Amino acid sequence: MEIKTELFDRLQKNDLEGIENEVMDLALDGMSYELNYTGLMLAHFPPEQPDTLDNWANLQQWLDDIKISGYSAPWLEEIMSELGEDDYEETRNPRDFFLSLVSFRDHVIRSVSNTDDYTSLPCVEITNGGRSLDLIYLGGDVWSFGPSIDDLMIVCSSADYSEEKGFYNDSPSSLS
Repeated sequence: MEIKTELFDRLQKNDLEGIENEVMDLALDGMSYELNYTGLMLAHFPPEQPDTLDNWANLQQWLDDIKISGYSAPWLEEIMSELGEDDYEETRNPRDFFLSLVSFRDHVIRSVSNTDDYTSLPCVEITNGGRSLDLIYLGGDVWSFGPSIDDLMIVCSSADYSEEKGFYNDSPSSLS
């Protein structure tokens, strides 16, 4: 979707002050174009504590602190049920199932992405001449009920799609 240079430059700098209505109009117009799906989810995983995988209560606390854009983190019971383990708390500890917290994180991502209402982050490519950036729509169903500027994110380059910035592949390949 081609836009004017002045607006593109402001978006690229993430300088939205005073142009919120114009950006929202752009976002709503963008929804009439064919949206791309990134294959990513935006999530914040809390830092690992040395005892996170020592017992189920610690692991549940870590799980409770996860923030996933537009979705709730799954319950521990859901993840373990997907692994075919319904009596896991009775006889074993988390380290018997997960080699690392990264492995558990990947199971969380897979569990969320396997829900019926999950879609990866939708975006529309915004262009100006030979330049491009992605306008990402956050918040899922909020776009049906009156979104705000906080329901958008601007990604300027593929390097911005990193785990350090909260982007995770919604089909993790290393599940062990």
